[in-house]
Amino acid sequence: MTRLKSRPILPVLLAILLGNAVRCPAVAAYPVQDKAGKIASVSRATTIDPRLQKIVEEELEKAEAELHPQKIIAIFADPNTGKILAMASRSEQSGKYGQAREKVSNEAISFCFEPGSTFKMVVCAGFLKEGLGDEKTKIFCENGSFACEGKTIKDYKPYGDLTPLEILVKSSNIGSAKMGLKLGAAKFWETVSSFGFGRKTGIELPGESGGALIPADRIDELRLSRMAFGQAAGVTPIQVLMAYASIANGGILFPPTLVSDPKALKPTGIRILPEPIAAFIAEALVLSAPELAQVEGFSVAGKTGTAQAIASDGGYPKNQYVTSFAGYFPADKPKFVGVVVVDRASVDEKINYGGLIAAPIFSRIITQAAKHLNLVAIQPEQLDVAASNGSQHHSLWKYTICGRNKKTKN
Repeated sequence: MTRLKSRPILPVLLAILLGNAVRCPAVAAYPVQDKAGKIASVSRATTIDPRLQKIVEEELEKAEAELHPQKIIAIFADPNTGKILAMASRSEQSGKYGQAREKVSNEAISFCFEPGSTFKMVVCAGFLKEGLGDEKTKIFCENGSFACEGKTIKDYKPYGDLTPLEILVKSSNIGSAKMGLKLGAAKFWETVSSFGFGRKTGIELPGESGGALIPADRIDELRLSRMAFGQAAGVTPIQVLMAYASIANGGILFPPTLVSDPKALKPTGIRILPEPIAAFIAEALVLSAPELAQVEGFSVAGKTGTAQAIASDGGYPKNQYVTSFAGYFPADKPKFVGVVVVDRASVDEKINYGGLIAAPIFSRIITQAAKHLNLVAIQPEQLDVAASNGSQHHSLWKYTICGRNKKTKN
């Protein structure tokens, strides 16, 4: 590909490539890759929202000073188009803006981590899509301790029978593992792949990781049970972002993009879930969003993740965790989908959880984003009505999805 002349990249190229975005012009020199993998620069308008980008960068700087993590990452997009609106990261290796950096990549597209509980909505979606149960199906969660292939899976609290929605809301490892085992390795892998995990998203930046998924033919029951609740699988922040965008928009997986082209056709995605099942998962995510992710006057949907950090040798260092929150806002008419990941925060182990570390960062960002967009807060009585309307998802899902699947099987 021929290198084209363009104006100086200023902060935007360093920002997006190195993950430390500061000020983003509407048009900037932009790195693209040709089919041979060579990188060239062209002048392109970006999808980055400068005000939101500034908010994200400032909040990450505050969080870094407070938490002293090895890495901290945030990425936000429009769930209805796949357009990236803000992307930033900070790490021990990156130094301050303007300093020389070596071997630094954009962590939002390259950092590979075990997702923990943010992954549970994927196995639940597959379980429902395959017609293996409905909203009334009860899964016995073994009162908090489940032996699988010689290993024990535990829940934070002992649970008995739970429905799929309750498994997500209560974040049961055992319930998720049992849904995964019911799916089987082939269907589980197919579901995970349909959400975009295990491959690059194709965003117009070099250095993207495709994550790390065990091939279906090597997934035994032990691995399957672990993968179902977010262990033994490597994902990137941008993969999680687009997976949650697909729930926010009703079941369509869009490819992410940083290029704004007014002449381009309307973005097209792939439907990966029937709308009623996406609505069912969305209801669970509204109920799952922790208190510290909330924004006064608005509804937030999302899920936290807490997983052991992975050392360079592949082991798990003691008492070191990657915490995350993935969600969207406002829950009823999503404008933003976002992911915040904090790698090995220097805090007491007792508080090193996604709901206490990553969720508040998400909340602070979208609180300011709401003001930026002049969004009108919902009155408390309207929130109550919206919550009661959520129960309608169940009956809609039951008759349009389960009924059709059962009819086909018969």
